[in-house]
Amino acid sequence: DIRMAAGASIIIRGRLQANGTELKPIRFLPLESNAKPWGTIALVGRGARDSSLRHCEMSGGSGHKEALAEYSAMLSVHDVQGMTIADCLFRDNHLVDEMVHAVYSDIRCERVTFENASADALDLDMSKAIISDSRFNDNGNDALDLMGTAAFVTRSIFRSSGDKGI
Repeated sequence: DIRMAAGASIIIRGRLQANGTELKPIRFLPLESNAKPWGTIALVGRGARDSSLRHCEMSGGSGHKEALAEYSAMLSVHDVQGMTIADCLFRDNHLVDEMVHAVYSDIRCERVTFENASADALDLDMSKAIISDSRFNDNGNDALDLMGTAAFVTRSIFRSSGDKGI
């Protein structure tokens, strides 16, 4: 478990290989159960190419803003090619418009569950994406927002979105 203090963020400009297992997932959680939201896990730029999250869980995060950058999600992926997210759970984000956000990226989501987002669950801007065997449950706004994104979505379930499914 990685316990995040209120407002804490991790900005990664290199490749991340966060690969848990089904029995031992890597979990990014608030420091305490009743704590204020932590910030973001952000993967940024060419150095983060071919990053992966497998058997991970993220909950209780929000976003992060600094002088020259804004990360508008609990997981933010900016200008990263070859990003893979597989067998992960994202749930219960706070404060910001997206739970998971990617911009100018190439991303693959396989068997990912997005649950109880405060607004958009997965927001992809100006990216390429493959989304398969994933679930979008009880999200506050759009389940999957695809502004300017070329996406292939297959065998996925969309249930109870506050606005659009896709």
